[in-house]
Amino acid sequence: MYTSWRTAVSRRGRHGKDWPLLCSAEEAPDKERLRMPVQACGVSLGFLLRLHDSLLELGLEGRARTTTMIVAKLLSPAGILQPTQRPSTPQQAQHTLQRASLDSRGRKSGEDGPRGHSLDLMRASLDTRLQGMTPPKGQQRGPNFASTPGLQSAKEVRTRLWDLIDPHWCGKPSYYVCYAWRGDFLEMLATVVDRVSRQQDHKEEISEGEFKVDLNAIYVWLDVLALPQQYLGSTTTLDGPIFGPPPGLFDVQTARDVVCSCDRGMVIMLDRDMAVLSRTWPLFEVWLAAYYCSQDASTSRVYAAIPKGIHVSMLLHLQTSCLSGLDLGRTTSSRPEDKQHIMVEVRHASGQKRMQVLTSESILRATRGWLRWSGEPQDMALYAALMLQSKEYAQLQVSMSIELESCKTWPSMLRSCCSPRSAHSCG
Repeated sequence: MYTSWRTAVSRRGRHGKDWPLLCSAEEAPDKERLRMPVQACGVSLGFLLRLHDSLLELGLEGRARTTTMIVAKLLSPAGILQPTQRPSTPQQAQHTLQRASLDSRGRKSGEDGPRGHSLDLMRASLDTRLQGMTPPKGQQRGPNFASTPGLQSAKEVRTRLWDLIDPHWCGKPSYYVCYAWRGDFLEMLATVVDRVSRQQDHKEEISEGEFKVDLNAIYVWLDVLALPQQYLGSTTTLDGPIFGPPPGLFDVQTARDVVCSCDRGMVIMLDRDMAVLSRTWPLFEVWLAAYYCSQDASTSRVYAAIPKGIHVSMLLHLQTSCLSGLDLGRTTSSRPEDKQHIMVEVRHASGQKRMQVLTSESILRATRGWLRWSGEPQDMALYAALMLQSKEYAQLQVSMSIELESCKTWPSMLRSCCSPRSAHSCG
């Protein structure tokens, strides 16, 4: 059953029990790592799980859990990683780093302790590295350099969080994670770990009905970690400050190179509001995986990550949108120029109409395929509810006849999936 499988997959892999999330000052990345191409900047599922647990300790709720707001919390002018929050001397920074590093390991003098806040270590590690940063013209180096009013260092410092991560967690990515920054970032981390680790070729059976997965041997690519993040200015929208790669750093050609370098495919995170369907970059990335990356007739390059407890009405909305065609022209992007470049690339490569069909089919096939064949009663119940709402009675009857004998509990789950009380939202 799913419960026993979850217990098995939640175990740590053969490594990583005592690894810190981030490297210490003594292990600061050398020039070779700083020049690491973006295609190679992957992190393990074990890291995502640890990062999820660390962010969970902050008690974030509602919109504060979105990717946009979490990045703002880290990198905004008054954020956790900005100079106004840092020690003014190298000695103070080193002391903070050592204390945070000890807390993050959760061990002291050979005794087990709490895991601690990994964000403290992230801040302290960045403190130490920025102590030697050359001040802008007109500014003098000194204890007040980091807190000089008007410096707005967030607009000048480009922080690639991947450079701060302990190398034990890093490796060449096999999966590209596609998601909308408006979605719940913590839920995305947990859902992606669950979805990717449930791939059949990652599971090692240790006894009947129980499997083991080494989360530290599976690497994924996340833009928020692999790309330098820079403060691009404030906005009046509900998303708050705008962060992202510096203009021109992540263009359509770079996106294509990264997607194609992930040899096992792409995982698209279907957030509870289905915001991913209305954003330009996610649809473009799905099209890149489906159009350019090699595949055979029996293998799909796009996989759907579906959060637990999602209501069938949202899946029905996804299905209706895909059958109608996901129009790239009606999507939105934080930078209008990005959308223009993407539209030009699509028209030149395949045409917008063909892109619309291929993207819609890929997302719908990935979603329905996972619900049907994941082997979990809850997913099968969602699949049956979706067919019922779509009036696919013949297909529903065939599926019920196959599954009814193997799972006696999913009819009750079917009723819960269709109940309005089971609907959730991320804030």
